[in-house]
Amino acid sequence: MWKRFAIAVGCGDVPRIRSLVAAELRHGSGVSAIVEKVEAAALRAYRPLGYVQTEYKLAYLLYQMGGRLIANVAHQALGLPSIDTVKRHRSTAPLQSSAGFPTHEELNANLSICYPSDDARDTSCSGVIEGAQMPVDELKISERLRWDPRTNMILGVCREHGKQTALEYRSQFQADTLLKCLKNKTVHLATEATVIGCSIFSSDSRKNVTKPFVVSGTCKRETVHNQTMLLRRASSTLNAKLRSMNCRLYCLSSDGDAHRRQSFITLTLDRDHLESSPIHPLLTSLPLFNLKCGEEDITPDFDCKHVLKRFRNTLLCQKGVVINGISLNTSIIKAHLVENGMASSTADTLLTPNNKQDVVLMMKLLHSITLLKPSLESDKPTSKSTRRVLRRLLGKLYRHLLQAYTDVSLSLSKQLVHLSAASHLILAIYNQEKGEFIPVQTCFDTAAMIKNVYFCVAQVQKDNPDGSFWIVLIGLDGLEKVFGKVRTMVSNDTNADQYQLTNHIDGAVQCVNILEEHPEWALPDDINEVSSKYDHISPKSWRGDVSVKNVVLSGCWMEGRRMAEEDLCEAGITPPMLKVDGWRLSTLSYDVQ
Repeated sequence: MWKRFAIAVGCGDVPRIRSLVAAELRHGSGVSAIVEKVEAAALRAYRPLGYVQTEYKLAYLLYQMGGRLIANVAHQALGLPSIDTVKRHRSTAPLQSSAGFPTHEELNANLSICYPSDDARDTSCSGVIEGAQMPVDELKISERLRWDPRTNMILGVCREHGKQTALEYRSQFQADTLLKCLKNKTVHLATEATVIGCSIFSSDSRKNVTKPFVVSGTCKRETVHNQTMLLRRASSTLNAKLRSMNCRLYCLSSDGDAHRRQSFITLTLDRDHLESSPIHPLLTSLPLFNLKCGEEDITPDFDCKHVLKRFRNTLLCQKGVVINGISLNTSIIKAHLVENGMASSTADTLLTPNNKQDVVLMMKLLHSITLLKPSLESDKPTSKSTRRVLRRLLGKLYRHLLQAYTDVSLSLSKQLVHLSAASHLILAIYNQEKGEFIPVQTCFDTAAMIKNVYFCVAQVQKDNPDGSFWIVLIGLDGLEKVFGKVRTMVSNDTNADQYQLTNHIDGAVQCVNILEEHPEWALPDDINEVSSKYDHISPKSWRGDVSVKNVVLSGCWMEGRRMAEEDLCEAGITPPMLKVDGWRLSTLSYDVQ
């Protein structure tokens, strides 16, 4: 009988064989009955009833990403739940898109969708305060008008000038008036959508997934004042919601947009850190550390991948960079990479400025510089001094930044040490070379990014002393994953309009969440080893000790400073930190006022 069972399973195409056998065993069926059901299932004469959550999730993922046709094929060929069954178990709730400037009512309505009362109650009942971030980014959208039947509003107009006309559709008159305004260019079609989300710093993928709650069209003519108003309204509304969930907003995250940087400065660097703050004793003993922050200790953050890409792009500029009086351009860097064993064609690929947004090329180039070997005794003096700067300064700087975010074996303390070393290296080199080293904006963004990590760790130490913190959760990665899923849902060769983006974004969030729970279902978007290693780092894959109770911030900061001073001395530079005590990392590199 067991032989007959093996033949039936081995020769027949039996959908959901595991569910079939499990159901029969629960019913107390014998081998003979199970074999009969297997043979019937192979002939499509029997289909086991009842599905597990994994099957609902897979069917939902295929439906959202591939459409109704793929979902029907999966139902017939693989025995997955039908579309109607899936919809009964996993529903989506479209967000309310803002036709004009986002209102408090729209923000609260969307936050209620993102965090329903049941989820909020579960979070608040845990008794532990969890931190959160508010990432902000733009997504290119199709420039066209759409009518939203749920709100009776016309979408697709920029928020900057939408108040010049009525956007509520009552009759043809409103549509005609809007058309005249578009022709007169007093109102513009939105070219991008500003998307603001929230993610909670937690190892639970259901919490740390980024959930957008603002979708607003923009023509990219917005003033810093209006951008600040939008971010202040969004952050205050979000913070009120988070408090009801026993959470707290730690930081605002961006990619380094110029207007948003100015807005971040206004919101998050407008006051000195109060001595009455619970985290003040943890940070005040850090020499050269900038303590300016916003209300409730909120700090700015700039996504690490965007910061690292700007380091690569600075190297690719025609004039290159200058460090310790030595000029480094692409031809010089290529020569040293080739001497180190890299193929000339590979070096050309890494140093070609065709795609400045390519994360793989950025990672490979910066990593290759960190691997440069010492110069030979027979090398010319100019080549030796150049190699020393590349290895001891630029290479060490890149190594500190890359290891902090990609070496999954590091403890949180070691990550903070590397970030401190990077801060002090940038401080010293920028003090000597100014804009010849990196642009002032990159210097500011890097310092703010590292400062934010220290602030976040200090806040977790006070809010949840026995908790853990993963610095890889900070930034725009979660929001960009949602953008990628939206593009797949709409079409890879066209942009969604504002109405489509709003309707698909909740489904995209659920798809991201499912793939975080089941990473085995998805291959990386780029199968390159470097990209896979970096893009799929998560709390689940981090092996180092990230418990905040084992971290002493002052010790990490001073150890990083010691490492930086050692690197500077080996490169022939006297560490300026030994001579000046009044500096602050952020204010040195950017005029806050």
